[in-house]
Amino acid sequence: MTNPARSSPAYIRVVLLVAVGLGVMVSVSAAQESALAMTVESITPGDFSLGPLKGLVALNKEQEAALKAQNRAMLSTIESMATPRAIVLGLLATSALLVFVTSLQIRWSLEAPVVTLARRLSVAALISAVLRTMDGAQHLVIVRRAAEANGRAMAGSGGPDADAVIAVTRGLASIMSVGWTTVVVALFVALGTYFRSPKVLTAFVAPEDD
Repeated sequence: MTNPARSSPAYIRVVLLVAVGLGVMVSVSAAQESALAMTVESITPGDFSLGPLKGLVALNKEQEAALKAQNRAMLSTIESMATPRAIVLGLLATSALLVFVTSLQIRWSLEAPVVTLARRLSVAALISAVLRTMDGAQHLVIVRRAAEANGRAMAGSGGPDADAVIAVTRGLASIMSVGWTTVVVALFVALGTYFRSPKVLTAFVAPEDD
C-alpha cells in the first residue's frame, strides 16, 4: 500500500508543508517559553538585555534604564503567572509537535492510515488554536506591562508628554502581540477545518479505491 498523500493534488501537499512549518515553529517557541516560566525566579533582568547583540549595540544610560525596567516588569509578570503559563505552553508545545509529526506522517510515510492521520491532525490543530489563544492572552498582559515600564522609564520624571509616550509604547506592543496571535490562531483553525473537510478526506481515499 502506498501513501495516497504522495499522489494527492499539489495544493494538499503545500498545505501539509505549511502545517509542518507551523507545527515545528510553535512547538519550539512554546517549549522555550515554558522553560522560561519554570525558571523565571532564577533569572535577573540583566540576563535579558540584548542577548547576542550585547556588545554590538551601544545604549545610552536612558535606554539602558528603560531596557532594565522593561525586563523587570516582564519577568515579574511571568513570575506572577508562572504555573498556569508553564502548563499552557507545555500543552501547546505538545499539540503543535503532534501537528508537525502527523503532517510528516501524512506526507512522507509509505504506509499509513491517511484518513485517520488527517483527522488526528485536524484535532491537534484545533486544540493548538485554543491553547495558542490562551497563550496569546497571557503574552498580551506580559508585553503591555513591559511596554508600560519601558515607556515610563523613557519618559523620565514625567512631563506633559509622559502619558502619551506610555500610551503609544503600550499600544504598539499590544497591536503586535494581538496581530501575531491572530495570524497563528487563524492558521491553526484553517488547518483544523481543512483536514476534516470531505473534499480533503476524499482526495486521500480515492487513490486507495482504484
